[in-house]
Amino acid sequence: DDFAQQFKQLRGYDIVPNLLCLTGRVVDNVETTERILWDMSTTIAQLMHKNYFVFFAEKCHAKGLKLVIEPYGSGSFDAPATTLIADIAMTEFWQQPVRNLWQWTSQIVSSGVHLSGKTIVGAEALTSIKGDWKDSPQALKTFGDMAFINGVNRYYLHTMVHQPFNEDVKPGMTFGPYGGQFHRNNTWFSKSKSWMDYIARCQFILQQGFYKADVLALYGDERGFNNFIGQTEPVDMKSIPGKSFDLGGMSSLNNLSVDANGDIRVSADGKLLENRYKVLLLKRANLMLPEHVEKLTALADKGAKIFAPKPQRSPSLSNYAEADQKIQALIQKYWDKGIIQDPKDFNNALKNIPADCTTPDSVYFNHRQTLSSDFYFISSQKKLNTEATIIFNISGKQPEIWDAISGETSNAKNWKVLPNGFTEVTLPLTAGASCFVVFNKTTTAKGLMTISVIEPLLKLDGKWTVNFDPKWGPKNPLVLDSLASLSLHNNDEVKYFSGTATYSKTFTIASNQLQKNQPIYINLGNVQVLAKVIVNGKDIGTLWMPPFKTNIASALKPGENLLQVEVTNLWVNRLIGDDRLPAYTKNPREFPSWLTAGEAPPTNIPLRTFSVSRHWKATDKLVPSGLMGPVIIEIETKK
Repeated sequence: DDFAQQFKQLRGYDIVPNLLCLTGRVVDNVETTERILWDMSTTIAQLMHKNYFVFFAEKCHAKGLKLVIEPYGSGSFDAPATTLIADIAMTEFWQQPVRNLWQWTSQIVSSGVHLSGKTIVGAEALTSIKGDWKDSPQALKTFGDMAFINGVNRYYLHTMVHQPFNEDVKPGMTFGPYGGQFHRNNTWFSKSKSWMDYIARCQFILQQGFYKADVLALYGDERGFNNFIGQTEPVDMKSIPGKSFDLGGMSSLNNLSVDANGDIRVSADGKLLENRYKVLLLKRANLMLPEHVEKLTALADKGAKIFAPKPQRSPSLSNYAEADQKIQALIQKYWDKGIIQDPKDFNNALKNIPADCTTPDSVYFNHRQTLSSDFYFISSQKKLNTEATIIFNISGKQPEIWDAISGETSNAKNWKVLPNGFTEVTLPLTAGASCFVVFNKTTTAKGLMTISVIEPLLKLDGKWTVNFDPKWGPKNPLVLDSLASLSLHNNDEVKYFSGTATYSKTFTIASNQLQKNQPIYINLGNVQVLAKVIVNGKDIGTLWMPPFKTNIASALKPGENLLQVEVTNLWVNRLIGDDRLPAYTKNPREFPSWLTAGEAPPTNIPLRTFSVSRHWKATDKLVPSGLMGPVIIEIETKK
């Protein structure tokens, strides 16, 4: 109610006679009108920040609570400033399509966490516009890995929908058409621990130390506040090949200092952080407040390399004549003499900063650094298998490969020190693969070249026995003449099967084929969508990502061996199959009486599933399902 009084206190003049500007009319002249509108939007953003976000944080902290904020949307507030005060700042990322909004938000949120000295970058993770049960860990991994590249280090999975019905009602409740269906009624949910272990390992490492970035970009005063409104605005700070950056706002400017090496440093809560930036770039800064220009010049005096547009004037009507005069004097001293450089020279300056990590196209990195170690998360976003040669700005340390899927760590098999002292590592990256390349231990070695030869030892073709969950498929074991998608079978109970089916086969290994410390792999070929491997009763692990391959040497014995592969598929084919059958009720918008009574579905009709949202129709195309192979036992030799 006292907005006019607060405006006058902050801006020094009365807004009431100038409210005509808000109707699109010009007051006095265009420049004056623009200044008034800037003051208006800035005041709203400042009061929103103080009276909503800061007030909420104070109330939470008084009750011993932490405040989580997703600082974006169509509100009149400054997203970079809001990010700084969150106990846990969150972005979001979807499976598809990618919108500029999420890219921009990921940059702002992760950078705000880095600039405030906090650790957690949260994200509403892997949500979907179509919660159609078609998702699987292997299909989702590349989206999640790209979020890790963008700085996210804690997923908040969207969605785990409450299931209020009888335990036998499946797939049950959904969030309408939305979300990734991360709940107990998904076919693969109880089988997904190895995927969750992967996420946990990645998150743990990406929460260590600090984010290594050479460039700090700050949004200037031009807009009054910086927030993303609409879907078409371009992401105006795009990736820099070989280098990383943080992106903030004027709320971080006064926290900056320059050290003896000319590196730009940042403080938070009175503590100097480990972040070290080589250059400072200002964006959206054609208009600038005089106090911010003065801060930039003070940083430049101490040796900071700054790239900022020459400010035209102050954006505000407050003391504008004096403010503009002060800005012009500083322009003559700093911009006209080249002490602060024009942004068009920024790309040339980048050439003088060595690349932190050089990767092939569609291979990305995120570098975390501790006082003693460097952790590079590497993600291949390619659809095809590739061998990637990656160059790291690291000298005198042994490169290690940490596999977050298996949890195994090992020294890199193929690496060398380049003439400039950098370390080159060659990695076999299958489609959508990822790993950590870690530099932890000093070494005087100059490299290693290992040649690995994979040779087929035995092809497991011919007949397979398959046992189905009797609730959802044939009650008796089925013998397949050869491996193929279950969706191609002529038996409807097999064709439309959803759940877990166990494939079994025996094979013989000669004693001379079992050498000590000799890796022997089983390669399952094409699996839809995940598989638990059991050899002679020993659980080898669950495979959810191509290549579906694992070392089974520890479970093998001379002579006959029993292989069991528990393959879990998707709900899709069963939902398509059930849509051919008569519904439980004549009115599709009515719940059946047994459902509201908390009972299980009737067993005397062929219809098996119940879902509150219809995602698939009888006419839809079935998806590949089950173990399709070829299944090959392979042996590896190394030189």
